[in-house]
Amino acid sequence: IKFVNFCSELIKCYLNYSLQEITTIVSGKLDPGPDLTISHVSTDSRNIQYGDKTMFIALETEKADGHQYLQDAYTKGVRVFLVSEIFQKLPEDASFILVADTLVALQKLAAFHRNKFDIPVIAITGSNGKTIVKEWLSQLLSLKYFVVKSPKSYNSQIGVPLSVLEMNEHHEVAVFEAGISTYGEMTLLQEILKPSIGVFTNIGSAHAQGFKSTKDKAQEKALLFVNTPKVVFPQAQKHIVKVLKKGQSFAWGNEGFFHVSEKVIAEGNTDIVLTHLEDSYAFKLPFTDDSSFENALNAICTCLLMNVTVEDIQHGLNGFKPLAMRLQQKKGVNGVVLIDDTYNNDIQGLEVALSFLNQQGEGHQKSVILSDLQQTEENKKEVYKRVAELINGAKLKKFVGIGTDICEYKKYFGKEAVFFESKEAFVKSADFHFSNEYLLVKGAREFALESLVKGLESVIHDTRLEIDLGAIIHNYNYYRSLLLPTTKMMVMVKALSYGSGTAEIARVLEYNHVAYLAVAYVEEGVKLRQQGIKTPIMVMNMAEDALVKMARYNLEPEIYSLKQLKKVVDFDADLGIHIKLDTGMRRLGFEQDESEELLNILREKRITVKSVFTHLAGADEAIHDTYTAQQFDLFDAYYDKIAHVLGYTPIKHALNSSGIVRFTDYQYDMVRLGIGLYGVESSGEQQEKLLTVGELKTTISQVKTIKKGETVGYGRKGKVFKDTKIATLPIGYADGYDRRFSNGGGAMLVKGQKAPVIGNVCMDMTMIDVTGLEVEEGDEVLVFGKGNPVWEYADKIGTISYELLTNISERVKRVFYMS
Repeated sequence: IKFVNFCSELIKCYLNYSLQEITTIVSGKLDPGPDLTISHVSTDSRNIQYGDKTMFIALETEKADGHQYLQDAYTKGVRVFLVSEIFQKLPEDASFILVADTLVALQKLAAFHRNKFDIPVIAITGSNGKTIVKEWLSQLLSLKYFVVKSPKSYNSQIGVPLSVLEMNEHHEVAVFEAGISTYGEMTLLQEILKPSIGVFTNIGSAHAQGFKSTKDKAQEKALLFVNTPKVVFPQAQKHIVKVLKKGQSFAWGNEGFFHVSEKVIAEGNTDIVLTHLEDSYAFKLPFTDDSSFENALNAICTCLLMNVTVEDIQHGLNGFKPLAMRLQQKKGVNGVVLIDDTYNNDIQGLEVALSFLNQQGEGHQKSVILSDLQQTEENKKEVYKRVAELINGAKLKKFVGIGTDICEYKKYFGKEAVFFESKEAFVKSADFHFSNEYLLVKGAREFALESLVKGLESVIHDTRLEIDLGAIIHNYNYYRSLLLPTTKMMVMVKALSYGSGTAEIARVLEYNHVAYLAVAYVEEGVKLRQQGIKTPIMVMNMAEDALVKMARYNLEPEIYSLKQLKKVVDFDADLGIHIKLDTGMRRLGFEQDESEELLNILREKRITVKSVFTHLAGADEAIHDTYTAQQFDLFDAYYDKIAHVLGYTPIKHALNSSGIVRFTDYQYDMVRLGIGLYGVESSGEQQEKLLTVGELKTTISQVKTIKKGETVGYGRKGKVFKDTKIATLPIGYADGYDRRFSNGGGAMLVKGQKAPVIGNVCMDMTMIDVTGLEVEEGDEVLVFGKGNPVWEYADKIGTISYELLTNISERVKRVFYMS
């Protein structure tokens, strides 16, 4: 595929302008140092990689003034600065281009750069779906063209010009998104982009505050396409129809240029047929929801206008991210047929799942594992009465209820029912045995019952996650080095220590004198105590009936509501608590208007408050710094009131991993280290200071050659266009290897070379293209780790490192070593 071949060239350079050329383009005044050529621009001093070839643009926004960071940029090697004023004195080798407005200058430079290229430029606008359409469209087009696209969701007055400046002579198609918030902005973006094809996703209520009406917003967005001959959009969007010229309208829909003549939803897919004149195009979309359907049709129709073949489009569609599919039937151990519905849990979904179970395996016995349902406190009793009616009427061999709520109402269920407060208790019991039956496993996400499904599948393989405990220590000490010697550190070991293995990590941290550990749920803390961990442990989610267990195991609950606090008071035990204040995260925590009642309880009752803390909503991004500062101010004021009432000063903490890097002035008494410990620097500023902790590895099970024209894997999705050598690996989505890595979405490292995934990722296996590599069965393959970083892997499928790390199945063997 073409984009692979040009990757290294893109890294080297995408601009080539002298200082004098830039000065002329932006109508500036040059205060020169040495004569330099610029290949990169940056508006963020923290993310500069090629300082000696970079021009730093000092933008002034509502939240920050880039002129305050000239010295930071200079320290990173920058010697050319585009400014509107000069108030920071730099050494004589620094050059300044002085303009009236740096944003206008950036836009002028981008417009000039755009005019150098005579390639199709596809511009996307609309109220919703711009970024996903851009990503999907780029994915489809990349099968035929070398594509440049907007990074992330760069669609603003700043983001669009920065995106355009990434164009170089190798690109064959550009895909950019454009967003506006008020009148006058789109004309500026149109002058920069000058699109040859447009995509108008929809017109809705998003960002409506800057416009008088939906009609006005549609008209303003349509200015992007004033000179664009072809615009793709959903024909049902009447506001769009009205603002486009008839000749430029390439709508899709029941009466559009592309007529949706057939649409059939079945088995988690949507089969469609598009017709235009005498031509018909059939596609299978890997989802059924309306939003994904609309986004995909915008991308498909644009590709058809770009002469991408139906086969290539379908190949790309196969890698699109579908919504989680429910009611998957899988083969289990001991003759069990598993029906996996572990995505969510409510009464309506339970009815559907039981109906599906009833349709399967006539004459076979059936059992159900069910977690607590998602419902409000007010109707809990009635909900479980209805659940019991459904279960009792299903004629089951066995029913297993998991969770504290369902245990509370177990009297409504029949004699075939057994109950456990936790998944872990069930797994350890004698009831964790099934044979020759159909088994429905249904649960809310928080119960993670998918691990039960995996445990009931008979799979043995040599996939492992290797954990470098030496890297854990290095990363821990790096963050410690940013703090005062007196500042304590709490470390998150929830979610199996971000997939790495809880007890083992906890032991290393305890040995290195960590002040606190934090887990998500009581059972996680209990397990650490049972493993011999003595360090204080904060439990972030306290089940109301778990206070006895918390006291028994010396665990300290996070308290974020008056209801919880009153439960602790009524419990009447010396249980140390951690009070969480909501200063802007808007998730959990005491509100400002609850302060009087909170303070009264603390004043009147004997409660030991170990710490008071808050959670920062945007510490990893500079655009949120003003908001973060407001959070600190609210937190300080609230804390002072609590400390005054208590008569002592509990531990005070606010910073998470990114906050430790960016806001050390607010380290207070303690900080909370999470993903940074595991080698991922979430703010992106200090990634080079951290070491890789976990490497996911597997081995080659088989190598074979596939002839030209043959296909690989389920659905024959992996098509080969030449003789191709493939290797099959014992790792799949049941191990946490995301299905979105299918069909080139991911690549693994084999003998130092990237080998792309071919075909769909299966439950337990994945195939990679090893053409040209000398490999054999048993050779090691690096899924991610050193040389194939997990954050880059996550970027490929539009997610974050947290998800990839925490999704690694517990059936994947953990191997710990000290580097």
